[in-house]
Amino acid sequence: MNIRTDNRNRLFFQASLLGVIAVLALSSPAAGQWWRFGADAGTPFFTDLLFNNIDAINVDRNLRISADDLDAGSVRVRGRVEADRGVIGRVESSLDGGLNWQEIPFNERGLFAFEFRPDIERDYRFMIRAFSTTGQVSDELDHSFVFRVVREDTRALARKVFEEIIRLYSARDRARFMSYVSSRFTGNAVALDSALSSDFSLFDSIRITPNIQSMGEFNGKWNIYFSFNRQLRSARTGETFRDRANTSLTLIREGESYRLYELATPLIFGLSDPSEVATSDTLDRGTDEIIEVDEDGEIKIVTPDDSEELDDPDSDPAPGIPHNIREGSVDLSVQVYADGSGIGHGEAFSLFDYTKKGIYATMTFGNELGSFVVFGDEVEAGEILGSGPISSVTSVPAEMGFLGEDSEPEEGRLYALKLIDGTYAVLQLSDVVINDDEGGIFETMTFQYRHQRNGTPNF
Repeated sequence: MNIRTDNRNRLFFQASLLGVIAVLALSSPAAGQWWRFGADAGTPFFTDLLFNNIDAINVDRNLRISADDLDAGSVRVRGRVEADRGVIGRVESSLDGGLNWQEIPFNERGLFAFEFRPDIERDYRFMIRAFSTTGQVSDELDHSFVFRVVREDTRALARKVFEEIIRLYSARDRARFMSYVSSRFTGNAVALDSALSSDFSLFDSIRITPNIQSMGEFNGKWNIYFSFNRQLRSARTGETFRDRANTSLTLIREGESYRLYELATPLIFGLSDPSEVATSDTLDRGTDEIIEVDEDGEIKIVTPDDSEELDDPDSDPAPGIPHNIREGSVDLSVQVYADGSGIGHGEAFSLFDYTKKGIYATMTFGNELGSFVVFGDEVEAGEILGSGPISSVTSVPAEMGFLGEDSEPEEGRLYALKLIDGTYAVLQLSDVVINDDEGGIFETMTFQYRHQRNGTPNF
């Protein structure tokens, strides 16, 4: 059967969406119930650990963040802990290497958070551990490292890494370049390594002059949009190829520095295997021709319309729609199992390449306390416009405030968004449907979108 959001099933409120809850204030601390009887055995383990927006789950020895990363002078440590089959009974942290432990409040899903105000340039020996109700304890050394806030500009650090990987590629230094590639690289890292080798065999001279147009930061990632002038010389024929294009890449904070996380087409690195290396596409390239390498290793100059791109089901605008405006719709869903045992992982949507992506894309939703629309790392600012036909919105404010989420979305609601590449979009939540059957509960939100890609707020 189909029911609307005002007729929610009891099981529906047992679900949670990890990406959503991570940005909400924790509720229902369960620290006082850690002695609960009858839990199954299971060694606790941590699945998420964030210092403000910096991922610290895999930090080995040191974590350095800048004063710019602080939130009003504070660090908020957030995360999630689980047990294989049991119940978490207690979570504790230490800032002095285990000499003193502080109990951390957490909720029934293992989500926890606490804050502290660190001194600049002071070392803190961070440790965290969790106990199950049967007395098993996580290994406190699994997430033990020295934490320090340094006088550092994260934007400057990201820019420095960006310039360094450009330099290493131009110097044809494959090994050092790959040392700057994240272990979580969204493309195929092995293919990137191989493509670099092919590039360096094809080109005996590489000259690239980049010009950063904008930089945006969210959740420990820097999205960098830039133009570049490129000159490549064929090692086989000696012919020189030149092009100019606009593109983007993403760096992610890992420990003390940034690493390459994502590449977009047109590619600046790894031209020999774009289908395996790039995972997004930069639209409105502002160029007539780009350098491309075909499957046979032949170098050629192609127009963007002829080049190899990622799948884009909406590549042609509808009749009557200006070419610079992309419009369409997308259905995003989340599932909760009938026994309430699962965690609903909602889908998300990217306005950069118009595909469903991971939990930190443009929007997603869940239903622990209702439904949430969450705007992620593609959105710089936004505003709720009210309701009405999406076609009635002819312009949006050029300057808007931060819009992280809408905790009470309604059908028909309109959202104005400014994306981190400087373009604007309008979204409308056009439908919310809940399906309840024996397999569980499924919620689907339908969004209409219009994306103005020329950088103006006028539609």
